Amino acid sequence: MKNPDFTNFQPIDQIKIVLGSVMNIQCKDETLTCYINPNKIDFDEIDNLSYYQQEQYEVILDRVINREKFIESKFKAGIEEIKVKLKEIGNMSIAR
Repeated sequence: MKNPDFTNFQPIDQIKIVLGSVMNIQCKDETLTCYINPNKIDFDEIDNLSYYQQEQYEVILDRVINREKFIESKFKAGIEEIKVKLKEIGNMSIAR
C-alpha cells in the first residue's frame, strides 16, 4: 500500500487516512457507521488504477449494526459487509 498522496489526491486516499477507524460516512442520501477494515481492501490493486477506475471500484466496508456487540467482540460481530463505490463516499467523520 502506498501512503496517501495529499498532492495528487486519489479516491482511495480518503480511505487510507482513516484505516482501522469507525467512521460516519455520507453515502448517497444516508449516513452509514462503518469500520474501515484494512484486511478487506486490496490497496495494491487499487493503487495501480487511474482516478476514474478508482472511482468505479467497489470496496467492502463493515457496517456497524450493533455498536455494543461490535465493541464487546473486538470488531468481529455486530456488523454486516457492504460494497460501496469509492465515488459514492462523501464526507466522513469519526463515529462517537
